[in-house]
Amino acid sequence: ASCCPFVALCGCQPPAAPNMSDLRVTPKTLTEKQVHKFDDDGFLIGLPAISAEEARQFRAELEAAEADRGESSNAFLLEGHTRWPFMHKLATSPAILDAVEDLIGPNLLIWDAQAFVKEPRTPSFVSWHQDTNYWGLDPDDGIVTAWVALSDVTAANGPMEFLRGSHLEPVRPQEDTYEGTNMLSRGQEIVWEKPIDPNEVHQVILAPGQFSLHHVRLAHKSGPNQGSDRRIGIAIRFMPPHVRPVLGQDCAMLVRGEDPYGHFLSEVAPKAADDPEAVRQYERTRRMKAENYMQDADQKRGEERARAVAEVNVPAHLRAAKL
Repeated sequence: ASCCPFVALCGCQPPAAPNMSDLRVTPKTLTEKQVHKFDDDGFLIGLPAISAEEARQFRAELEAAEADRGESSNAFLLEGHTRWPFMHKLATSPAILDAVEDLIGPNLLIWDAQAFVKEPRTPSFVSWHQDTNYWGLDPDDGIVTAWVALSDVTAANGPMEFLRGSHLEPVRPQEDTYEGTNMLSRGQEIVWEKPIDPNEVHQVILAPGQFSLHHVRLAHKSGPNQGSDRRIGIAIRFMPPHVRPVLGQDCAMLVRGEDPYGHFLSEVAPKAADDPEAVRQYERTRRMKAENYMQDADQKRGEERARAVAEVNVPAHLRAAKL
């Protein structure tokens, strides 16, 4: 059954949320074994998204955008798919959409797409956390992140690390630390009741053009980049349309199938980075998500953390341009 396309404004009742098992059909690109592995472990690693040459081209476009704005993509490529065509093109790569569809069904929304860049030999890190703790989305069973490598991701340059099976356990409490080298918005970190079993921690090693998938409840982290090159990844957050925002009004982009629920204000593919419509929707979604993320946070400490992280994550090509 379809619903009024203006449900987010008019308040009509959408269809009931389905069971996730009912949304899956015969896999398009993943094997049944991979689907079961994702259900059991909470992640998949080393899937092909684009060619190495395409990854180099996307990296060049990202670095050109950095040069144009004079700042790291960490600072502005949040919700980047709503304004920059290259981000939208990467986020909607058929291989990524097919794999995500195999896990959560044929109707796909992108809630967010952002850059995660660590400069070489810098202390920036991401603490152990679970995304579902602060995203404000419910239910969370169908929310999946695709993380696409635009550079080599090695054991030396701060790869993500996944705690296998942690998505099946109760969501753990997190503490906001606002630590000055933590790349998370509040420096949020899981409060562990007992030591982590190192045998259950898996590094996400990727070649340029490969991607990983992980469940929104999966505990994950990443250490500093001790290598000689930038570690560049694009995280794309997917969800089925029955997921709803619970912290406030929010935006999402339908990229495959249909949305009979209308829980989110809709976004469209950008025509150009400087297109007025793209700029408006980018600024709107940035504002809404920031308000939702930080509504119960210490705003001053959050701003201080962001400035501290930016100071140590200045891209080399921007430093050279200022000399």
